[in-house]
Order: sequence, then structure tokens, then C-alpha cells
Amino acid sequence: MLNSKDIFYNLSELKNSKLFTLKSCGKTFFSAFACLSLAVIFFCNFCFAQGFKELKITGDLPLKNPKSFDRDGSGFFYIADSGNNRVVKVDSSGKIIQTKGKYGWANGKFDLPIDIDASSGLDIFVADFNNRRVQRFDRNLNFLSVFPSEENNLSFGNVVSAVLSSQGDLIFLDSENGVLQKVGSDGEFDETFEFAIGSSEIQLQEPVRVRVNKSKKIVVLDRKSLKLFIFDYFGNFLTDFGDKFLEKPITFRIYNGEILVLDSDLIYSFNFSGGVNYRMKIPQELKGITDFLIFDKTLVFLQKDKILFWEDFKKK
Repeated sequence: MLNSKDIFYNLSELKNSKLFTLKSCGKTFFSAFACLSLAVIFFCNFCFAQGFKELKITGDLPLKNPKSFDRDGSGFFYIADSGNNRVVKVDSSGKIIQTKGKYGWANGKFDLPIDIDASSGLDIFVADFNNRRVQRFDRNLNFLSVFPSEENNLSFGNVVSAVLSSQGDLIFLDSENGVLQKVGSDGEFDETFEFAIGSSEIQLQEPVRVRVNKSKKIVVLDRKSLKLFIFDYFGNFLTDFGDKFLEKPITFRIYNGEILVLDSDLIYSFNFSGGVNYRMKIPQELKGITDFLIFDKTLVFLQKDKILFWEDFKKK
């Protein structure tokens, strides 16, 4: 059972908030509020313990060390099956219906696919880590293009994460050199963005994921510094935060204006100014999570050969 002090803020933290400066309300207010808080905490515990649905992933070849997944608007999941050097498409029953790739460096093959983005609804982007590139596929996993291509005459370090922005630009992380890059929808390298990033005093030490919100703010999680770095769409540094709370950050998602970070056995919700909205403790059943996502108020976890749904997820 979850410890009540680990769901959201505990009462000692709440006591220091403005709600407890109303002296005229006296002890009666405190007692009523404390009881209400405990009731909410108990309810959240129940939801986390009882609200799971499990989707066992089945196919000819079991998943091996999957690192990332995403979901398209039709309800299909796309998983970076890193240990098998492939990408798989999974239907709502958990069945693997399509696969792409094996070890190699030709188009459509992989050497450690580590991040996957299906947010555009049309294309699937895969960060092909050791091949130092991003591959693009359609929703049926047919190969479409690769960046950098031979025509670009560009080279990068290991690509750890990639995402397509709502503007149609490809933004990706070169973790080997600690560099954030942007490629325009025309396939051209954005030199202005590179200059802004290069002129910043920010040093990314171990970046693990990049994502972009609806307001075109770029968010990078750096595992070594324990920070989230926020940039504008032109590559200018805005702020960083998280190191006062995070201990072992794994990955993050952006949802309804919040940045949710998976940090060992906790999920923190930050606003874009660095304030903590709430935190949730992950129960023992969810050990070994490698990625998560949110849709329709449902929190979805990737765990070895399973996808787990917490359908009662909502911010209290």
C-alpha cells in the first residue's frame, strides 16, 4: 500500500502554505482540511492500486529491453524494441501486427533504436542511436527517409532523442556532443538555431529526451545534472530547474501544460517556471518502467513485455 506522505505533498508541507495562515479559522479549519486531505490521499491510493489494466504484448519474438513507445490517434502503439534492433506496431489487444528492422546500418535497419515519436499522426520518427541518425517511417512502418542523408553531407554523434514539432521541424539530441539540433520542414539544417544553442552557456551533460509543447517551447531532460532545460523555438535558453527534487530521472512527457518526469519510483509534475504541482509515488508493481505517456487522462506505462494503463489518472 502506498504511503500517504508520498502522494502529492504531505500535510507538513501543506501546513506551510497560505491556507494555514488564516488564524481566524483556528483549529477547526485545520482539522477539517487535514481530514479532507487524508480522504483525498486514501482515494488516490485506491486508484493507483486498483485502477490498472494490463496489456500483454505478444508476437513471434518477445520484446527485449524496449526503451521508448508512443501512440497514434488510431490507438496503435509503436515501440522501440531496442534489444532486438527493431520497431514494432502493436494493436489494442497487445498483438504485434507489424515489425521493422534488425541489426544493421542500411535504411530500415537499426543499431539501438532508443526513442520513438508518433505525435504527428502520420509519420514515425526513430532515434537510431549508434547509427547516429533519425529514421522516418509511415504508420505501416514503411521506410520514408533518413537524416542526415548522404545528400546532406553532415555527421553527428549518437542521436538519443528526436521529435517532430507542430511546425514540421525535426528537433533531435546529439548526446555524444551534448548538442540540440533542428532541421526545417524543407530538410535544411537550421544554422540560426545552432548558433543560438552554441552561444548559450548551458552545457548538456547527459541529455536523454527532447520534446516540444504547443507553445513551441523546447524541453530537454538531462540525467546527469538532474535538470530540465527550457529553450524557446529559436534555440535561446530560458530557464532550468528540477535538481532540487529529482534524483534518478528516467524520462518525461508534456501533458496539458505540465512537464511530468519519471524519477525512479516517483512522477513529478512541474510547471514551465519550475514549480512543482504535485508528485505521485509509483507502486511496486510498476518497477522496471522504461517509458510512459498520457492520453485521455490515462497514464500508460511501458514495462518489459507489458503496457499498463491507469485509467483513473487525473490531477487532484
